[in-house]
Amino acid sequence: MNAEKKDNVRSLSEEKYTMLSEQNGWSLAFAEGYVCGETERNRGNSLSSYVMAGVDHYALGFRAGYFERPNAERGSRRRDDKLGVMKNQEKDAATIR
Repeated sequence: MNAEKKDNVRSLSEEKYTMLSEQNGWSLAFAEGYVCGETERNRGNSLSSYVMAGVDHYALGFRAGYFERPNAERGSRRRDDKLGVMKNQEKDAATIR
């Protein structure tokens, strides 16, 4: 692959990371890891010890992409949102009394 083609592929990948990050509320590192995990799964490659045990956003995203868990990080945010709604409802109920 020539240098120009590599730059185009790299640019498309960065656009995909940014799009996933914005759509899902993920960090850029999580989105990059997710895309790389998907790619490695599709290629049939095994996981490195770093991404198997890592707890940073890239490793978490990689495992989510590799094991097809696209909503892994959003799920925890939804729980937090529900708790926030419940707290607001309790405040409203207390105000009415």
